[in-house]
Amino acid sequence: MACAMSMVARVGAQISAHAIEEKLVDILVTRGQWECAQVGIITEEELTNQVLAHLDTLVEALCGVRLFSEARMNEDHTNMHEALFGRRT
Repeated sequence: MACAMSMVARVGAQISAHAIEEKLVDILVTRGQWECAQVGIITEEELTNQVLAHLDTLVEALCGVRLFSEARMNEDHTNMHEALFGRRT
């Protein structure tokens, strides 16, 4: 959650913590993606990419700005992977 909030704040988007939390719960729990990653149906890389893509879409839909740039994509991916799995890629 803190990683996502930091990324959103970096681009100046005004999105509530509740909206971000709802999106993360939707992806990880409701859609079962966390469990899929835990049992090997999808890779950690795929889950990290899904979370980043959904956050980008949320920010763009609510604020009209893109969350990610080519220049920061690798760093953002590494940070989100660490936030999700507790280790860097």
